Amino acid sequence: MLQTHPGQAFVGREREVQAVQAALEAAARGQGGLLFITGEAGIGKTRLAREAQRLALERGFRWLAGRYDKDGGITLQPYVEAVRLLLESGGAEKLPELAGPYAPELARAFPDLAAVLGPAVLAQQLALQDPQTARQRTLDAICHLFLGIARHSDASGLALFLDDLHWAPSMEVLHALARRASGAPLLLLATYRDPDLHETPALSQAVLAMNRERIFQALPLRGLTREEAATLLEAALGQPPSASLVEALHALTGGNPFFLEEMARYLLERDALAQTNGSLALKEGTALELPRSIRAVVEERLGRLSEEARRALAVASVIGEEFSLALVCEVTGLSGDALADAVDGSSAAFLIAPLVGGVTTCWWGRPWRGCTHRAWRTTPMP
Repeated sequence: MLQTHPGQAFVGREREVQAVQAALEAAARGQGGLLFITGEAGIGKTRLAREAQRLALERGFRWLAGRYDKDGGITLQPYVEAVRLLLESGGAEKLPELAGPYAPELARAFPDLAAVLGPAVLAQQLALQDPQTARQRTLDAICHLFLGIARHSDASGLALFLDDLHWAPSMEVLHALARRASGAPLLLLATYRDPDLHETPALSQAVLAMNRERIFQALPLRGLTREEAATLLEAALGQPPSASLVEALHALTGGNPFFLEEMARYLLERDALAQTNGSLALKEGTALELPRSIRAVVEERLGRLSEEARRALAVASVIGEEFSLALVCEVTGLSGDALADAVDGSSAAFLIAPLVGGVTTCWWGRPWRGCTHRAWRTTPMP
C-alpha cells in the first residue's frame, strides 16, 4: 500500500483522475493497458498514484506495487516486491496453479515463490537453451504470472503500480506486459521523472517504441494553477493564505505541490507569517528563502550539468524569466560553442527551453528560475 502522509492534500488533477477512472473501467471489462504518470520531482506523481490506488480498491481491484531504487539497478525489483506483497496479503493459494509450466522459471525469478511452488520445482533442471530463448521464456513466465493473477483472482482485476521507473535498467518486462494487457483485466501504472528517464537512452528508446505501438497513455503533470495552489496552501497552513502570499509562492514554485508545501512549512517554522484581514501573509520585510529540502532538489538537478552550464544558468536566473543567449554569452565570457553546449544540457534537464519561433532567446521552465536564483544566493557561483 502507498503510505498516506499527513498534510499532503490531493488538489486538482481532475483530467488525470478521469483518465485513471476510465482506464480502470476498461480494465474491468478485460481491456487493460498502461498509464505513464510523468513529471518533475515533487509535481505530484505519487499523490496521483495514491488516488489511483484508492479508486482501484473501491472498484474491487487487487493492488500490487513495487519501486526501483536509485542505486539498485535490478530489473525485476518492483515485480519481486509486488509478488512479496501478494504473498503477504494471503494470495498464495492459487499460485502453484497459475505458475503452470513456468514454475521453474518463476521460482528462479522470484525467490519468495520457491516455498509456495515447492522444493521440487527448484530441483528441476531447465532445458538447455540459448540465452535469447531463455530470456524470452522468463519474460513469458512473468507475463503469464501477472496476467493469471489479473484473470483468476476473486478481484475485479489487477492494478500493478511501478514507481520511479526512471531508475530502471530496462523496461523489457513492462513492455512485454503492456503488449498483452489489452486482452486482460490488468491496469499497469508507472511513474517517472522526464529529465531522469531521458538521460538513459535505453529507457527513452523503450518509451518511443511503446509509443509507436500505441500501447500506453501518458499523463504528464504540470504545476498547479493559482487557485489550486491556494487550496493546497490552506491545507498546509491550516488557515487561508492571502492573495499576495499565494501569488508570491506560486511564482516562486511554479505550482509544484511539494515545493509549495515545503515553503509553507518553512514559513511557519520561521514564524514568518502574520494574520492580515483574516488570512496569512508574509510579515513585513520577510524575504523568501528556500528551505534545505527544496535546495537539495534544485542542486541535485544542477549538479548534473557542466560547469559552463551552471555558470550560464546563474547569470540567466538574474536576467529574468526570458533571457537572450547573446547577453548570457557577453556576461559569462563563454564562447558560442560552449554556450550552445550549456543550453543543450540545460534543455535536456528540462530547466530551460527556446521560445517558440526563436533560437536566440530562451525561457525558464518553472519553478527552476526562481529556485535556481535563490539557491545560488546561498551557494557560490562556479
